[in-house]
Amino acid sequence: MPISNANARDFGICTDAQGAISDELFSKGGNVLMGPLKDIAIEVLEALPVEHLLGQTELEAIVRDKAKGEFASLYDKRQKEINIRVPLKANRSFRTMSKGSADTTYLRGGLMNYKKAPSTSSYWFRSPADRRGDAGSDELYRWIVRHEFGHSIDALLKLSDRQGHTAVCGSWVKYRTAEHLLCDMFLEFHPNGTQGDWSLAKSIFQERRVIARLDSRSAVAGKAYQKAWRAARNGPLNNSKFLRTPANAGFMQTILNIMNTLDVAIMEPWLDGDSSTDCCIGDRRFHYMANYNEWNSCSQAAYENRVSNYQFSCASEWFAESYAAYFGQGTRMRQLLDERADDVVRWFDSFLAARDPAANQDNRYFSAAPVKLAKYRDYAALPSSWWFGSDTNPNKKAAAAWGQENRFEQEEQRLAGILEPGDVIICYGYNGVGRAQAAVKALKTATFLPRATAAAAYSRGDNARASANHSVIVTSCDSQRGQVGITHGVSTGMINDSLSNFLKNNLSVMHVFRPAAITVSYPVRGAWNGHEHDVQDTAMPGAHAAGRIAELWGADVGPQDNDPGIRYGMKKAVRSVMSLSAFGSKAQARAQRYSRSRTEANGPTTTGWWTGEHSESMFCSMFVVAAYQAALPMAGVRRVMALDAKHTSPMILEGFLRSHREWNSVCEIRLLP
Repeated sequence: MPISNANARDFGICTDAQGAISDELFSKGGNVLMGPLKDIAIEVLEALPVEHLLGQTELEAIVRDKAKGEFASLYDKRQKEINIRVPLKANRSFRTMSKGSADTTYLRGGLMNYKKAPSTSSYWFRSPADRRGDAGSDELYRWIVRHEFGHSIDALLKLSDRQGHTAVCGSWVKYRTAEHLLCDMFLEFHPNGTQGDWSLAKSIFQERRVIARLDSRSAVAGKAYQKAWRAARNGPLNNSKFLRTPANAGFMQTILNIMNTLDVAIMEPWLDGDSSTDCCIGDRRFHYMANYNEWNSCSQAAYENRVSNYQFSCASEWFAESYAAYFGQGTRMRQLLDERADDVVRWFDSFLAARDPAANQDNRYFSAAPVKLAKYRDYAALPSSWWFGSDTNPNKKAAAAWGQENRFEQEEQRLAGILEPGDVIICYGYNGVGRAQAAVKALKTATFLPRATAAAAYSRGDNARASANHSVIVTSCDSQRGQVGITHGVSTGMINDSLSNFLKNNLSVMHVFRPAAITVSYPVRGAWNGHEHDVQDTAMPGAHAAGRIAELWGADVGPQDNDPGIRYGMKKAVRSVMSLSAFGSKAQARAQRYSRSRTEANGPTTTGWWTGEHSESMFCSMFVVAAYQAALPMAGVRRVMALDAKHTSPMILEGFLRSHREWNSVCEIRLLP
């Protein structure tokens, strides 16, 4: 099917199928990109494959940013715009600056927040010597436009997520927690380590507050983070009685090797080029990336074939830098890519090299975009029996008694043929949440509060179990592959996860509830060979729509940029235990607001006097209720989920599902022996 002008106007940044760039791309907001800066940007974009312009729905503007910031440019994923940061009145020097001179300028001036010595480090090159060679003569501004547009293509196709874990793309791993990072490093240094070895190592790290310091990166970054790390690192590890025992000298050396590697890795060694080998363990490089507050590791073999150091700061930058080099025809950086990384060139040839619109039938603007999302962020290579707390934890003993590390995967495969998208899983157990709910329920029953109040709060409060402490919504089920996707709340926010991974960390009794059949007209984005385009209303079960919305709102196990999505609302969770969940006028207004946000990747937004507009924080049961209220029309909400999401604790939700006629019990998941 030929590309039409209507397609270009509706779904791309061009005005015609020949690739003429729309002026609207440069007219958003007050800081307009004008004159030669605009002309050069248009020239660079028009040199890209026309399919990338026609099919691009994740870029709405290219603007100038006059702020004195740390970046030469950035792609704002939320606003769908590229910000070209031109300091003050540096129009002429900025648009003519070479990458070699820019590399030295940004490093010497500390504009990138790294303040590395320009004589020993490099930002866009493999080594400082490259600045004086042919590669240093490439124009910075043209590179910036290609690089940031590459980020928008990545946002559209999610190639760094889908392919970042592969060898050709760097074998990236992004660590969710410091414990995952340390365990991975421990296994690299100590490949035959046992569960007991890791438990001992973890107790030493906890004694020195190493895990807590490394996990503090959400609050501090850059130099402050490095200072916080030194406060933990300077503790005398040799004071440990175990480590002073001569027989344990080898184990002590493993711990010290990890600490020494972290000393280098936390200083962002990707800027230091080949001199940063001290952050390597075997064939893997470990490092911190302050811009994204991320810990990553990548393949040393892939790193050796890089065209720039920034390419190996994280998976998304690997893609943007590679994109800029691949489509920089005639530049020295493209030549270096051909010479050093022909496998990367072949990878781009396969996925993104389509140039002839007539050769793409049925609106397939990209030649071979992958379909399956393989989340490189999910690090699942660790023995499952290593993740159950201390040696005295009964859950850990129960896990060891099973004698099967794949028990959780087997349980997920079994449930994949039973569960459906939209199913709600309630977890039971007397943790802090369960105890608080039990106390409040007893108080309401024993005091002057009328029974009607309890009924409004619990929807037949007699049936509510105070031990209900967590709620999960199923987002996808693949019975053929035996995979179940879920979304639930953790301490950082609402995340997408696999059921098996969730079960590894949540041994308890769980109950599955499913609503009665209700069909809704839900706006679903159609697929163009792996990426999304126009919105069409599609009839589907309301529960399936709720699962889709939950997956859309959830983060892929941790933010990769400054747009973290839905954070965990601790204060809201605490207040919900003492609140009423009646579906009144305010609750209905909130439900309508959730419905308006059902196609927004970051979920419903709120505005704070200090923080401005941002994604609304939620807790687990509030998120489940909000997803259903977003999926259903108001009549369906009153029938299936007539609760005030903000004031629905896990116990309130459990009582509602158990007693409401529109909800049915599906099965019980009992993982304890």
